[in-house]
Amino acid sequence: MGTGTISGTVLTITAVTSGTLTVGSSIYTANAPTGSTYVLGGTYITSFGTGSGGLGTYNISQSQTVTSTSIAAGASCNNLTISTSTNGALIMAGLTPASMSIYGNATIALTSINWSGSATYYTVFCSSTAGKTVTINASIVGIVAFCGTGSWTLGSAFSQSINSLSGFRIIRGTFSTGNFNLSLSLSTFYSLGTYTRSISLGSSTVALTNATTCIDLSATGLTFNAGTSTFNITQPSCTFNGAGFTFGTVNYTNGSTGTHVITGANTFAALSFLGLVPGPGIKAVTLSADQTVTGTLTLGTANRPNTRLFIKSDIVGTPRTITAVSYTHLTLPTNREV
Repeated sequence: MGTGTISGTVLTITAVTSGTLTVGSSIYTANAPTGSTYVLGGTYITSFGTGSGGLGTYNISQSQTVTSTSIAAGASCNNLTISTSTNGALIMAGLTPASMSIYGNATIALTSINWSGSATYYTVFCSSTAGKTVTINASIVGIVAFCGTGSWTLGSAFSQSINSLSGFRIIRGTFSTGNFNLSLSLSTFYSLGTYTRSISLGSSTVALTNATTCIDLSATGLTFNAGTSTFNITQPSCTFNGAGFTFGTVNYTNGSTGTHVITGANTFAALSFLGLVPGPGIKAVTLSADQTVTGTLTLGTANRPNTRLFIKSDIVGTPRTITAVSYTHLTLPTNREV
């Protein structure tokens, strides 16, 4: 692992913290990628330049421009199939960070997949062709990224856990849940950057647990089709960066005190907030733009003198509007400029 830049098909490593690069090594961005620091999925070293494992230049498989960022290398394969193990779990040991780049289909019939000996773990899907299937009947512990120009469809429910603000990344290509459910713990449903990408959720239920930023989207280059999907958000405080897209049903289901932040002028088929259970205290909802609900807006449980659902604008003096076809609440919530 180290620091590097890419210009065209030349990778320049300016600092090394661990490990050795080899011909054939798949390389990737070892942190939350932005438009300028994202290494294209499927990039690997084709030959040495002035470098021979450490500092220096390396020739790579894809032309691109990447500003200075953390660069890591890992193992790669075409199709990955794991049918069984002694105890139903797979523990993979490797460098820090550890990674596996998959260029084809993934079929794994296990209960869990864990990396050992590394603080950062990556499973990267890099296909440049359509029709790939990800069937993983296991809980993946680590960052999952879809980075190629191809397409992937889930062939089973998918579960992931990693303490990362960009833990489930859709950076490039086409991703579909195939109507299977998606469960992310300590992880963000993340699709930033400017590359062309598409997300289809169908009728899936997406469970988001214990992440301070639950959804983080950018509109540039992204086609987002929520279908009839449902997002269930169980964190007491989290940020929902919706980028102005249309969502299915979004439920905030945590009854503890906290603050939810919603950014972007989004549209929801239904939107609900659970009030404090049992209280006392304040559950706050901060809006940075107007919101539209084409179905029912549900505003918590009954407000009491010591228990409030507080809906407010992010800027004092700038009103926000929630437009809903219908709404339900037991008593009126407290609001500020909404």
